[in-house]
Amino acid sequence: MSREPYALPEGMTIAARETGAAVVLTVDGELTLRSAPRLRAVLEQQVADRGRVLVDVSGLRIAFPSAVEVFPMALASLCGWPEARLVLFGARPATVRVLRAAPYLTEAVHLADTEDAALRMLELRPRRLSRRTELEYEPDAARWARYVVEAVCRDWEVADDDAASAAQIVASELVTNAIVHARTASVLTVTSAAESLRVAVRDYDPAAAPERTDALPELARGLGLVVVAGVSRSWGVTPHLDGKSVWAVVPRRTPPG
Repeated sequence: MSREPYALPEGMTIAARETGAAVVLTVDGELTLRSAPRLRAVLEQQVADRGRVLVDVSGLRIAFPSAVEVFPMALASLCGWPEARLVLFGARPATVRVLRAAPYLTEAVHLADTEDAALRMLELRPRRLSRRTELEYEPDAARWARYVVEAVCRDWEVADDDAASAAQIVASELVTNAIVHARTASVLTVTSAAESLRVAVRDYDPAAAPERTDALPELARGLGLVVVAGVSRSWGVTPHLDGKSVWAVVPRRTPPG
């Protein structure tokens, strides 16, 4: 069953077709800075509604290569694997080259030649999993962050209990740091890659954006970061125009399955 096509900026259209196993989105038009946010919104809506989405990109023209990150971002902003699954198929050779050149895209989103192959790939776990959670500026935010990481590790079948516990500690300490020092809401992102878990917390304190990269460590304050450094392989700070992201990488003894 087909639905009325979505009309997006820059003449892009998205037609949705229901099948028994997934919804198929056919994307036609140019991917630009203007059309990318609306494409992401449609992807998030469909993935949230159905959980299993195939995207026919045979008619997609990429004018702004960085905009292809909307595909993994749409997955990360929802619950992620295994509830949220997304596979692209039908890309022309020029489009495939752009997609494969995008950082992390092919690690987080499978690419298939045909719709039948894409349907089979829905059952395959991507090499890179990510989940993004918005947290309110409230006293219980750190406790909720621990719960989110615990749920993530359970969903992703993280067998290394030490890594799972360390990731929960990191999330709790980084969110506490954002609450106490930045005094803003925050965004927790957990990513599973080969042999590691990466935990990042982004705040929205504009005073935290530095002019010099050598000032970055000064942006992350608090004794909790001593704990973070103790349980992680590495950690650091990434500045933004309206705040910063503090991240830490926790090693895993057992690689993801």
